[in-house]
Amino acid sequence: GASTVEAQDKAGDTIADMLAQARELKLDWVFCDTPPSVVNIIEPAIRQAAIVVIPVRPSPLDLLAQDAIVGLVEEHERPSVFVLNQVPPRTTFAEDASKQLKKAGKVLPVSIGQRNVFAMAMVTGRTAPEVEKGEHRSREEISAVWQGIKRLVKSGKAERVIDRDEQPFKADLEKIPQLKPAFKKEGTVTPANSSSISDG
Repeated sequence: GASTVEAQDKAGDTIADMLAQARELKLDWVFCDTPPSVVNIIEPAIRQAAIVVIPVRPSPLDLLAQDAIVGLVEEHERPSVFVLNQVPPRTTFAEDASKQLKKAGKVLPVSIGQRNVFAMAMVTGRTAPEVEKGEHRSREEISAVWQGIKRLVKSGKAERVIDRDEQPFKADLEKIPQLKPAFKKEGTVTPANSSSISDG
């Protein structure tokens, strides 16, 4: 059966702690849903993410608001994908927004429509497919988004590739020749020979 790791609002319950607990439970997937624009919560989640899913409403203000998130994703070199959300029916908003977002990153080819059933579900604490009657459009949309995200992760396109050791490039190269030998007066071993974090 499925297991759930719930975040507690207290000191020490970091995202890293929750991921460690998830590994102990041998969970296949962990989802971290963050509030918008709260950087001190969003940034740790981005840092740990296998993929950052960025929901965006197709409006000019929402498109502009993504700059900060895109900046964090690039800073931490995390794979990401935009998902258009609350798309009004019978408009070209999704197509227009997708063109703009593609300039900043990958856009999932499926979107989530603007449906009253999502608001109704939030009021009752359930999901849209649970309260939806008649056509199961919301279920189909959410399923398509989920399948798209899984394909990105499992295809390896969401994996982080480390092709550059970030630490040496933070050193001040002009100061290295001025460092004193660590062991012998005429020695050649200086602190620059060691890792700035730890060795051994």
